[in-house]
Amino acid sequence: QAERAVAEQADLIICSSERLLERARGLYGKGEYVEHGVDFEEFEAAGRSAAGPIELKGVKPPLIGFYGNLDGNTVDRNLLESVCRLRPQYSFVLVGDMSSEFESLKAIPNVVAIPRQPYQRVAQFGASFNVCLMPWLKNEWIEHCNPVKLKEYLALGKPVVSTPFPELQRSGSLCFQASGPEAFAAAIDRALRDDHPTEQERRRAWALQHTWDEKFESVLTLLRERGIEADAQR
Repeated sequence: QAERAVAEQADLIICSSERLLERARGLYGKGEYVEHGVDFEEFEAAGRSAAGPIELKGVKPPLIGFYGNLDGNTVDRNLLESVCRLRPQYSFVLVGDMSSEFESLKAIPNVVAIPRQPYQRVAQFGASFNVCLMPWLKNEWIEHCNPVKLKEYLALGKPVVSTPFPELQRSGSLCFQASGPEAFAAAIDRALRDDHPTEQERRRAWALQHTWDEKFESVLTLLRERGIEADAQR
């Protein structure tokens, strides 16, 4: 009810995914698509740096990583646990808060759990990963999401293995998609094997098209088209 009250009065509704756009237009007859951006300079610079977090010193490579909250609303715990066990020769680095149902992952020998980090350090951890993960659940939340994490991973130049979800298709062939533990583990193998500088630059080039400045300009354009003047100071 609160959403409808606001939406019906709004001159502009901005949606960060195609599914949200479809919903807004279906319910309220209006909506425009502007997806999330990325702090490209921060992540691109980290991806090219040789310095890594001290917490990962001595951790056996390759490092297969995820940063962000691990909770039952978004992350497929069963998938993640199965993949960790299927590839004992890889180190799985999980950076972020864990809800109680994920605590069991800490008992797996090749899992390295790092507490939640300040934003300024997140890129440093991501830069240390050899492969970045997005092991999402298949649910309504994920169907409508457009994670900033994807663009951050690609700005780092890293290969990404993800379960399928609608907005992932916009990245084309840049990411490895897989469902189920065996296929997901095999996708990690391919991501490690096929990674090379040309692919790293291709990922960064895609992320560079999606900076927050670019998204800011898109919103300003939509406002101006409706005769709404906005203060363009950042």
